[in-house]
Amino acid sequence: MTVQVAICILTLAASTLVQGQTRPAVASVSFYKEVFPIFRTACTGCHNGETAAGGLNLTSFVSAAKGGRGGPLFVAGKSAESRLYRYVAGTLKPQMPPGSGLKQIDIDRIRQWIDAGAKVDAPTLESRPKSSSRLASASKRPAIVHTSGPFVLQKPAPVTSLAFGPDGHTLAVGTYREVQFWNLDSKTITARWTGHADTVRALAYSRDGKLLAAGGGLSGSLGEVRIWDVAAGHELRAFGDDTDSVNGVAFNPDGSRVATASSDKLIKT
Repeated sequence: MTVQVAICILTLAASTLVQGQTRPAVASVSFYKEVFPIFRTACTGCHNGETAAGGLNLTSFVSAAKGGRGGPLFVAGKSAESRLYRYVAGTLKPQMPPGSGLKQIDIDRIRQWIDAGAKVDAPTLESRPKSSSRLASASKRPAIVHTSGPFVLQKPAPVTSLAFGPDGHTLAVGTYREVQFWNLDSKTITARWTGHADTVRALAYSRDGKLLAAGGGLSGSLGEVRIWDVAAGHELRAFGDDTDSVNGVAFNPDGSRVATASSDKLIKT
């Protein structure tokens, strides 16, 4: 083989390789595994059902797809034309979220998700509670912050549920993504139960006062029920298989089961 022939073969091979790389396949990105956690961590504090800044609610795929007062949030397959990507990338001002913005890896993940078609998949264990209406396995997420302070909410969010403790001296207060425990004698907040998906819409103590159930979830997406051990002061379990937020919870007489009422028009036990 002559040198000239070898060069031609190498040139042809390189050209073919380059042509094959001109249109790389867009990586598939899971909404619930990769994009939704970004929303929950960095966005839903301002863009939720109660304080939807700019008319935008990012607490579910359904509400995000509706967009806000500025119009649609994303154009499937076209990140460069999508307000969501342009805001987080800083090409549309002000850059979101305010402050230091997102990490580059999260910006790239949002871009890839839009370019791949902005599709929604099934909720995962990370974004949706376990599928069981019985008291299920313990939640592994840290949920408790012990503290003390005056009766003042630290976030601009309404009180959405209340329940007196069995001793009559403790008031459980549900608000955005947390339950606060108010001691009525000392007039202090003794603990915060955090880690809820969204607004805590319902609270109920078991008859013996040993357990507290908190109902909520993401509007238009999933229901969530979490169980608190009153004596130990920590979360026991998380479960739910509703397709919309849980608005009511109640224990049966012996505290072994919980009934839920959800916006999906179902009552479950």
